[in-house]
Amino acid sequence: MMLPSLLSVVIFLPLIVGALLLLFGEEEGVGISRGTAVWVGVLNFLLALPLLSGGSFETKLPWIPSLGIQYFVHVDGLSLWLILLVTLMTPIAAAASWNLIKSRAKLYYGGMLLLSGGMIGVLASMDLFLF
Repeated sequence: MMLPSLLSVVIFLPLIVGALLLLFGEEEGVGISRGTAVWVGVLNFLLALPLLSGGSFETKLPWIPSLGIQYFVHVDGLSLWLILLVTLMTPIAAAASWNLIKSRAKLYYGGMLLLSGGMIGVLASMDLFLF
């Protein structure tokens, strides 16, 4: 079994949790949605910190081989700092809205996590089709 790379985990963690919040979050009130968004954001930031080590964080897998399209994500100089910025700002933004969001929290916090994962994916993508 192949383990996912750290970069792929940082990309897909907020995407998966955001989608789960949208599907299974509570209809009214804020309940678990805001806490989940804050803690997933903090976890994702902590998972992204090892990217600073300067190691090679890259994943290249065939996606649609007949068209030469692949899942290719990589961290380089500028994208590293932007990915860290996104992962830092996500829990800050979720925590800052803690008392402001009173209804439809699952849409707000689920959308915030989806946006975070999408931005990280865009910053790390190295294949135009994946981008």
